[in-house]
Amino acid sequence: MLCLPMNARFPKCRLRSCLVVWAWGCGCVVLLPAAILADTRFGVLDAPSWQQPDDADLRAQIDHWLTTQALTASERAHVLDHLALRTTDALAYDDSLDWLAELIASIDQRAAQLVTHCQAAVAENPQPDFAWLADPNVALLVRANMRLYYARWLVQVGWYDEALSQLAGITSEQVIDPAALMFYQAIAHHHLVQPDRADALVTRLLERESQLPVRYQQLVRLMRKDTATLQEDSLDHIARRMADIQRRLVQGRAGQKVQAIERGVIESLDKLIEELEKQQQQQSQQGQAGANPSGSPMQ
Repeated sequence: MLCLPMNARFPKCRLRSCLVVWAWGCGCVVLLPAAILADTRFGVLDAPSWQQPDDADLRAQIDHWLTTQALTASERAHVLDHLALRTTDALAYDDSLDWLAELIASIDQRAAQLVTHCQAAVAENPQPDFAWLADPNVALLVRANMRLYYARWLVQVGWYDEALSQLAGITSEQVIDPAALMFYQAIAHHHLVQPDRADALVTRLLERESQLPVRYQQLVRLMRKDTATLQEDSLDHIARRMADIQRRLVQGRAGQKVQAIERGVIESLDKLIEELEKQQQQQSQQGQAGANPSGSPMQ
């Protein structure tokens, strides 16, 4: 550890790798290696596991993708106007995904069909198969962000399994809005009565709570509070799974997955009934012992 007086000069490159701490009462600056920041043995919290994408890097990805597209003059003009919107105050933090989806849709007809589908007021049953979203030949920028765009809509209309399927394998570094990625994953897991998975995502989101949209902050806090006292095989846990079964049946799904959930609910109900019967039997025995403490036959 190096201790310097306040008026000392220090190379900027070295400062970047150090944590500067003002030592109260001794008039000096204490420089600690930045690696300590990520080591909980020193009592310092880990750095957040995710961050917003860098605008310059995002623009580079978009520019690279555009070079692979055959654009007309009008399309190129529209793209330039759309890109200019990104640099203005008119674009809110949580509008980023819509902004990128609209940009992609203005060039890619498949993306345009997907955006039109997600803007429909009624969810179709079954859902259309947008197979191109899984095509590795599609640019990752397009593939990852349009899958997130589609999954967000699936969550909003109650198709949670399908949403999680779309989001599987996508990382926070691959999308323009990593907070939306984790938020809608958490919502889906919460509705599928998978509290541990939902809470893990809530924990990651809260690493950058101050940067989240207000509605995200409020809802993730509510999710955490809602599941804090949820116990497996409790009546509340059973009721939530029964509601999940009802949702699936309304959507016209009665396959093996629904049947497996039903069997789990029946097993939980049997276990709960058995526990209640044991409690009742113990209370009955305690009552009899209290009425005749000596254990001898009553007169």
